[in-house]
Formats: sequence, structure tokens, C-alpha cells
Amino acid sequence: MPPDYKDMSRLWDMLDAARAAVQFAQGQRFEELLENRMLRNAVERNLEILGEAARRVSQTTRDTYSDTPGNPLAPCATFWPTNMARFSSVQNRFPGGEQFE
Repeated sequence: MPPDYKDMSRLWDMLDAARAAVQFAQGQRFEELLENRMLRNAVERNLEILGEAARRVSQTTRDTYSDTPGNPLAPCATFWPTNMARFSSVQNRFPGGEQFE
């Protein structure tokens, strides 16, 4: 059974926010992230959107797709960069993140 309309919207929000966070951080060094408040806020905000959307995905959809390889729902529900030293986590958790310098 495909996800309902609300879950599809939340999954889209997750994908869009993840892509934006990766795009904003692309080619940036960690030091640049710390020095550039606008960049840091943009990345943080998109991770916040991603986490909030993941938290609101129904349990039915979570259960249905729990065995999907690379399931984005598992780490996102608890991921929040309270310490910006975790910025490197973004590199490993999102598609395209491995391209960061």
C-alpha cells in the first residue's frame, strides 16, 4: 500500500530539505560553516525541517518501508545537530554528502 497523501507530502519535504542542506554545504569546509552564520542557519533549518517531517511520518509508513535499503526514516527521527561538530554526520547520512570537502 502506498503512503497516504500526508505522508507523501512529508517524504517530499524530507527529500527537499536534505537536498537543500547538501546543496548549501557543498564544497564548504567545517570552518566556513562555523564562520558563516547564514550558511550555518540554512543548513540547520533544513535539517530541522527534515527531522520534523520524519517525526510526523505515520507508523504505518515507517513499518511498510522499514526494510528499504538506505531508509532515511531511521536516522532522521533522532538526528539533530545540537553540536555543530556533528556537521560531518551530514556528509555520511544524506545522498551526495560524500562529495563534501
